[in-house]
Amino acid sequence: MKREEIRKLIQGPIVAVPTPLDDEFKVNYGKMADLTEWWVENGLVKGTSVIKVASAMGEGPQLSDDEWPDLLRTVVQAANDKAAIVCGIHYKDTKRVTEDAKRAQDLGAIGLQVSPPIFHGLSQDDLLWYYNNLSDAIDIGILIYNTPWMSGGAIRAETFHKMADFEHVAAIKWSPSEGDEYEDIFKSAHVFNV
Repeated sequence: MKREEIRKLIQGPIVAVPTPLDDEFKVNYGKMADLTEWWVENGLVKGTSVIKVASAMGEGPQLSDDEWPDLLRTVVQAANDKAAIVCGIHYKDTKRVTEDAKRAQDLGAIGLQVSPPIFHGLSQDDLLWYYNNLSDAIDIGILIYNTPWMSGGAIRAETFHKMADFEHVAAIKWSPSEGDEYEDIFKSAHVFNV
C-alpha cells in the first residue's frame, strides 16, 4: 500500500481495544470475536476509525508470541474487512519488530503501532535507521507512538520530519519531547496523520 492509501485508513478515533481474558487469565478469543462484531456494527469502520489490537493499553506487551497473532487473526476475521485493524508492536529490536510486522501484515492488519525500542538507548539517527528498515520491510502502515516520558522513548520533531521519505510511515501518535513544542510536528502534517 502507498502512504496516501494508508493515511485514508488510519484516521478518526483510534480505539485501543481491551483484550478479554477468561478466569484463568487466558485470552478469550470467542469474546474478542463477539466484541469486534459489536464494535463494527456500532460504527468502528474503515475510513472513520481504527481498531487497535494488542496495544499497550490492550495488554499487548503482556501477550505471548503465541497469543497476539491469534488475537489479531480473530479480530481481522470478525471484522470481515469492514474495519481498519492496526496491531501494536512495542519495544522490540529491529529483527523482532520486522518479523512481527510481517506476521501482522500476513494476518490482515492494515497497519502497526510501533513504539521505539526503549531499552536499547538509541540515538535519533538510530531511530531513523530503525523505522526506515521497518518501512522498507513491509507493505502496510506504520503509526509511530512517540513516548518521551519513557527513558529511550523520545523522538524529536526534527527526526520525524526526516522520515518523510519512509513510504510506510503514515501516522504519528505525538507527544512533544523535551525541547520540542506541541506545534513543531505540524510541519509534517501534510505527510503524516498526526
